[in-house]
Amino acid sequence: MRFGVVWRMLVFALAFGTCAFAQIQDLQKKATAGDAAAQTDLALSYEHGEGVAQNFTSALRWFLEAAKQGHAEAQYDAGVLYYKGQGTVKNLTEAIRLWKLSAAQGHPGAQFNLGIAYERGDGVERDFGEALRWYRESAEQETASAQHNLGLMHERGLGVPKDDAEAAKWYTLAAAQNFAASQHSLATFYNSGRGVEKDPARALELWKLAAEQGYVSAQYNLAVLYMNGEAGASSTDDSMIQAGKWAALAAVSGQAATIQLKNSVDAALLTSQRQRAKALADAWKPCKSKAECEAAAK
Repeated sequence: MRFGVVWRMLVFALAFGTCAFAQIQDLQKKATAGDAAAQTDLALSYEHGEGVAQNFTSALRWFLEAAKQGHAEAQYDAGVLYYKGQGTVKNLTEAIRLWKLSAAQGHPGAQFNLGIAYERGDGVERDFGEALRWYRESAEQETASAQHNLGLMHERGLGVPKDDAEAAKWYTLAAAQNFAASQHSLATFYNSGRGVEKDPARALELWKLAAEQGYVSAQYNLAVLYMNGEAGASSTDDSMIQAGKWAALAAVSGQAATIQLKNSVDAALLTSQRQRAKALADAWKPCKSKAECEAAAK
């Protein structure tokens, strides 16, 4: 899976309520006077409709004012609006130009977006070498999505020789940040011994962490493991119930393979097991924090 959705790094805190109007007025005064930080915060207010009516055109205007002064966050955010065509016509060339300015100042989101652009040839000529460069710049600042994509490029040999050990290194870093896609990829490596020493138990742990976040491929694999009695359940009955639960959750995606699996699991369940599995699936909610996911995966 590719994580090409524009990555958003947002540091923006305004206390809204009775004083919101006064705060916006203060921002407008400072922004008009040329304060780049205030221009950026005002732009963010317009972008998100916080304290003012949402207005992408006004957001872009103030982002660009701050961007002219070299404000890295404003350059990044203005690039996002050009990329999405919000407040302006979609303009990939301008988005890339602004992201390059921001990335040169070390903005990890801009660096990641450049990696995506060069990998896909989106607004620039496709160049895996440049994609690797920008992913690495962002990954070294602990951007989990960049670490994951860097792992994918090494796994698939895009711009570099295939190297499962190097891929596993980057997946491990992203997985430690609770990045579900990397947890799934790393689990696959541990299950087969690719790039790491084979460790099915560790693979199971990682698949559970990813599945608890709603990652469909991990939910599918868990269902299969429970169905085959390979997931360490306390009893055969519990194993089948868990298989039914995870198969049902995976099938919510509507993917043909998950629906086929759910049908196969349901056919193997007793009525009481099927009812219990459904109740567990209906009550399930994706975890939101690393600690919450680790607790749920036990």
